[in-house]
Amino acid sequence: MRFIKAQREKGATIVGICAGVLTLGAAGLVDGRRATTHWYVIDDLRRDHPTMQWARDRRYVADRGVVTTTGVTASIPVSIAIVEAIAGRERAEALARELGVTDWSARHDSDAFRLGAGGVATALGNTIAFWGHQTIGIPVAHGVDAIFTVACRHPMPLSDGCRLEGVRVIDTRDERAAETQSARRPARQHHRE
Repeated sequence: MRFIKAQREKGATIVGICAGVLTLGAAGLVDGRRATTHWYVIDDLRRDHPTMQWARDRRYVADRGVVTTTGVTASIPVSIAIVEAIAGRERAEALARELGVTDWSARHDSDAFRLGAGGVATALGNTIAFWGHQTIGIPVAHGVDAIFTVACRHPMPLSDGCRLEGVRVIDTRDERAAETQSARRPARQHHRE
């Protein structure tokens, strides 16, 4: 948490994707701000941070240097919006074309996402498939000073079937590598985020 707070104090824009917003909450970065998160954890976030204002029907929200998203699928639209804020509309449109994205607006129908029978079946399948996992490496490139990865183990069914664990700060100047474990469910059905 100290690392996240320190980066914000230095003026960095902090982005919380999906339930990663809970980590921003633990760092005190959603208190008194408008924010959103994955539908599965919004009640927890609202309970633990009563001064946070939930921005309903927004797939991402930017408030005073803290950006939050509803789910992993919002990471591409919010990334394009960040490019637009930094480099302008023309560059954002070019990137969107490269990625095949036609709409990166913040519009979102919060009521369309909830846990149904399919999501329950996926969660049960993830629990039963506890023995399957994979190791994911993060490639580092020359000129990258640090990579900060946050992944929290949470019982919610994620759209890619992974449940991530671990928190690491990697200083690439020391040429350290990062790995995180993820439990994998059998390839079956996917639910909507």
